[in-house]
Amino acid sequence: MQQSNLYVIVFSAILTIVLGGLLSLANQGLKPMQQRSVELDTKKKILGAVTDLQGKKGNEVIELYGQTIESIVVDLNGEVVENDENGAKIIAENVDIAKNFKKAPEDRLYPVFKFHKAGDKDAVESYIFPVYGRGLWGPIWGFIALETDLNTLKGTSFDHKTETPGLEGSYTGPEGASLM
Repeated sequence: MQQSNLYVIVFSAILTIVLGGLLSLANQGLKPMQQRSVELDTKKKILGAVTDLQGKKGNEVIELYGQTIESIVVDLNGEVVENDENGAKIIAENVDIAKNFKKAPEDRLYPVFKFHKAGDKDAVESYIFPVYGRGLWGPIWGFIALETDLNTLKGTSFDHKTETPGLEGSYTGPEGASLM
């Protein structure tokens, strides 16, 4: 059965519009779950640099993060930055390290995550810093945890663009692994 060119064009246009609309609805409907997944993945990577998360599920990770991590943002001089140029509060977990990497060092924001025992915010055990750079196949990013002497490596967690989310490599080194 032969169809006219007009029929084929109209059918294709209707199919494109309907499927595009369905994809758009799915994207908007799944956005809160996607944002939660990104938040959970970020918190897992930060915690993964200092502790073993084997067997911990989503809510357990978020609860552990809230109990053990305190985050701040500093500038190049180490001064705490609380608000951006528009007056909006800056949240360390939301600082885009890739965009910051492209800025001059004095214009960058530097997130710092303090790891402490649950319930004792004054007893800092480790400092966790995000890192970003160029790798062989593309950008590499991650988190490096240092002991409070800022010289002894506690652990790392790395990821890269072609990696499946949640399957990143991590290393929690033996106690006393030194950077020097």
